[in-house]
This record gives sequence, C-alpha cells and structure tokens, in this order.
Amino acid sequence: MTRQKFSEGLYLFGLCLFAAALPLSVFMMSISQFALLGSWLLAGNILNKIKTAFNNPVVAVLALVYFMHLAGGFYSTDYNYYFNDIRVKLPLLILPVLIYTSPKISEQWFERVLIIFVFAVLASTVISMGVLYNILPLRKNLNDIRDISVFVSHIRLSLFICLSIFIASYFAWKTLKHFSFKMLLWILLIAWFLIFLFILEAMTGASILIIAALLLFAYFIHKQKNTGWKISGAAIVLIIPAFIFMYLKNEAKKIYRPQKIEIGQLDLKTINGNEYEHDTKRNEQENGNFTWIYVCPKELSSAWNQRSKLRYDGKDLKGNEVKYTLIRFLTSKGLRKDSAGVFALSNAEIHSVEKGIANVDYQKMGSIRVRIQKTIMEYYAFKNQDNPNGSSVLQRMEYWKTGWNIFRQNFWIGVGTGDVQKSFDREYEKENSRLSKEYRHRAHNQYLTFALTFGIFGFLYFMFSLFYPIVTLKKGIDYFHMIFFIIVFISMFTEDTLETQAGVSFFAFFNCFFLFCSPGKGSRSR
Repeated sequence: MTRQKFSEGLYLFGLCLFAAALPLSVFMMSISQFALLGSWLLAGNILNKIKTAFNNPVVAVLALVYFMHLAGGFYSTDYNYYFNDIRVKLPLLILPVLIYTSPKISEQWFERVLIIFVFAVLASTVISMGVLYNILPLRKNLNDIRDISVFVSHIRLSLFICLSIFIASYFAWKTLKHFSFKMLLWILLIAWFLIFLFILEAMTGASILIIAALLLFAYFIHKQKNTGWKISGAAIVLIIPAFIFMYLKNEAKKIYRPQKIEIGQLDLKTINGNEYEHDTKRNEQENGNFTWIYVCPKELSSAWNQRSKLRYDGKDLKGNEVKYTLIRFLTSKGLRKDSAGVFALSNAEIHSVEKGIANVDYQKMGSIRVRIQKTIMEYYAFKNQDNPNGSSVLQRMEYWKTGWNIFRQNFWIGVGTGDVQKSFDREYEKENSRLSKEYRHRAHNQYLTFALTFGIFGFLYFMFSLFYPIVTLKKGIDYFHMIFFIIVFISMFTEDTLETQAGVSFFAFFNCFFLFCSPGKGSRSR
C-alpha cells in the first residue's frame, strides 16, 4: 500500500471514528482527531496545504474564531481556565484546515459517515435505556431521567438525536419509491428517536426538532408552484404552533388556577391542636393548590423524621432542602402540611420526596408531559420571584441577567477568554444572588457568552462566522447543512453549545463536514 493510499484510508477512518465517537466517547473524539491529523501530515505538502486553507476565505473566517480565543488570553488573569478553554476549542482551528485540504470524499463515503453517526446515536440511546431499567448499572443513583445519558449531557444527546432524525428522514425519502427493508429500518429509527426524546424529557431537543421541521416544511412549500399546495402548507405551518400553544395553555390551567384565599374560612389549628401558618401573600401553587397555607413546621419536622432517614432540615438527593420538597409534594396531593399529611404518604411517596421529586405527578420518569408541567410551574415561580435554586428556567434567568451585567460592564473587549467563570463568581457576589454556590454557573447562552468574553465586536464577528459560509458557499439550500445550522443556531440561545468538548466537536466537525465534504455543488471552493 502506498503512502497516499494509507493516508486516504486513515482520513476516512478518522471521519468515521469521529462520527461514531460524538455520542459515545469523548476520549475517542480525541483519538479521531489524531487520526485526521496523522493522515494530513502523512500526505505531505504541509506548508502548501496551510497556505491553500487560509487563502480560502471560509476557512480563514472559521479558524479566526479560535485565534480570537487565543488573543483573549492577553487580558485574562486565570490562565488555568484559559489553557483549558483553548484546548477544548482546538477543533475550531484544526478541523476546518484538515477537512478542507484533505482529499474530497465520494458521495458513498459521505453517506457512510452519516449512517455511522446515526447508528452510534442509536447505540447511545439503547445504552441509556439499559441504564434506566438498571440492566446496565452505570449510574448508582438515578434521581433524574436526564441522568440516563452517560456519555454526553442529555442536551448534547438530544441535539444528536435531532440531527439523526433528519438524516434518517433523508435516507427514508431516498427509498420511498420502492418499499424495502431499508426504508422500514429508517422509519423505525425515526420512530425510536422520537420516542426516546419523550422518554428523555428533552424539552430543548423536542422544541428544536419541531422548529426545524416547521422551517424545513415551510421552505419545501415555498418552492412549490401549485398555489393550492402553498395555501395548504401555510395553513399547516400556522395550525401546528397554534395547537401547541393551546395544549400548553390547557396544561397551565390544570396546574395553576387563579383563585382567592378566604382567610376567615381557614382552620387555625391541626387535629393535634398545633397552630397552622398561613402565608396568604404568596401565590405559589401545586396542581391548583396553594403551597403556603395549612403549614405546621413543628408537626412536619417530627412526622418526617419518623418516616425518613433524611433529616427534615437537611438536603434531599437532588441537593434541595427536604422541607421545601416535602411541602410542595404534600400540596400537589391536596394534603395539609402537618403530621396527618406526612403519615398519609405511602412509602414509595416518601422515597420520591427523598429523591427530590416535588410533585406527585412528577414520579413517572420518562414523560415529556411531566417536563412540560415542570416548565410551566417554573414559569409561574419566575413570575412570583420564587427561589431559583433547582429550577432550570429560573436559574437560566439568573445566568442571563448576570451575564448581561458582565457584558455591559465590559462592552468593548469583554473579560477575556480566561476570566469568564471568575467574572460570573464576582458578579454573583456583587448581586447577592439568590443562587446557591453549586448552581452558580455561566451564561447558558452561547451568544451572550461570546459577547461578555470578547465584547461587542467579538460577538458580531462570531455571528458573521456563522452566516458567512452559508452565503459564500451557497449552503443555505443544502439540506444537511441547513438542518444542522438550524439545530445549532437555536440551541445556542439556551445552551453554551461551544463550551464543552462534545459540543464544540459536534459543531466544528459537522459544520466543516457539510461545508466541505457534501457532494452538492459549492461544497469545495478551491
């Protein structure tokens, strides 16, 4: 075998391994990059390839995002954070150069890489189900359904699933004319991924999937010449969001019912003669029941400590205060918060409270309806300015508020690559944030993260780097890149997509793969 053939084979192996590693192994992601780099070095002509890469404006624009991170170290003070960050972000530099200057792959190999990715995602979901049903005991304490994703975060896995659904849809469409086992397989894969998204309670993934599907369908309808098809399609695009809105509104009515408390009709004492506390100024509810009436802390503490090994004044298994979890759980069942209410709970329900489950309806893991109910509850808690700890919605509001304040104070050049976490820590202290220290994280918004890290011009350049390749290479009408772009673009509103190795590798790999490797016109611009 010649050196060139070996180099080409190693390159294909690297692409396939990268696709397989994304949902399964962070370590193998690194190995796959070494394989791609080894192939690139083995092929020789290195200086010319570097020159060729940076003479291409798309590669230069993409790579400059990484150099921006390097430059951000000049005005940073935390160099441990800085060096770790530029290590994690390295795919932003090396993948555009390696993939663009490597040999063009065939359409057959392009599709093989996609198929490998889909089946790797399938393997990850199957392993997750094994964890859920304790067939694979990879998690000791499974207190949250999202913990079944053992290789990457549940958010990253949901993004992988969204992309896999659209890839599987492409292959199913290709075999649509002739019914075959392959078409049935792709349809079953799509169905499984949809089911798993619901099991995972992946609201972010489900939302992105719906939005991407609607945008894709709207584009498809727009391209139709038949007016009837266009009108029908436009109606569907409008009806689906309206249906979702009505469903959410109906769920909200079940959970939160506007009502007044008749103070004169409230009992003042428990059946044991102890006084109740009635906080009629607080409007929090669980399943339509007011949370802060009929509360007797004395009886709650005594009764709970008789029924559980976790102390009433301690923390539940999710890290929240047991007493608040217990009060919410009793309220959700329509029970009073006294000894009678505690002893009315079954042993299974006591165990649920210990695990941090704050509502009787939340005991069933693997239901996206439960996740919707939790989100609605968190929305009302946000309106009532409730304690944000443990609430994904309220915590994000705190992250965004804090991140925005940091950005405003460092408007022009940001805080630098190394000082992001330090700046958040300082700002949380300055604001006397209600967030406990274990919940004091970064922005959870990639656009805001770029803005506070590099200032307004860094943010604008990042936005430019996202859209420039689409315009230059005319990738806006390319199915795969369009879907990938929509998925990533939306995810960055609620997640720091590029702040973890799995996230940045996913973005850098598929962005370059669809820009430079797809068989469509404009994929390579040399």
